[in-house]
Amino acid sequence: MDIVYAKVKDILWIQDIILKRCIWIRSLGITYQWDKNYYMREYDYDYFTKRIKDKELYVAKIKDETVGVIVLKEKDISRFEDDGKALYIHNLATDRKYKGIGAELIDFAKKVALKKEKQYLRLDCVKKNIKLNDYYEKLGFYPVGSKIISEDYEASLREMKL
Repeated sequence: MDIVYAKVKDILWIQDIILKRCIWIRSLGITYQWDKNYYMREYDYDYFTKRIKDKELYVAKIKDETVGVIVLKEKDISRFEDDGKALYIHNLATDRKYKGIGAELIDFAKKVALKKEKQYLRLDCVKKNIKLNDYYEKLGFYPVGSKIISEDYEASLREMKL
């Protein structure tokens, strides 16, 4: 598997992975996150084009197939008090056909953060999604707080010390 900067031609594949994740999450009866209408509106073609331009968007590929996506941002003032010491993960999604891609993308993010001389890797997720919080904790992300993002979204703020 290769993880590379995304190109414009990857955006439709990225959106397909995200849409399938949204549908899958709903099929589990989870209604409080990854609403497909919201997600497709907020994270549209222009959003991903900007992430490409800013060199923040990466894709995981097996042969020519896009199997995962991750955005790595230098700042995230909407959720964290940025101290310049962290790299922030957003839009992490994988093709469910392949196991372990999420952990590989996070390992990749660690390498990028260390190369940029960051001390932490940070992310947020829905606080009431216990299974997702447990997943991130197993990968080394520990809770450092919470924040109400919207009336429907209380975020668990997590970080990994590098």
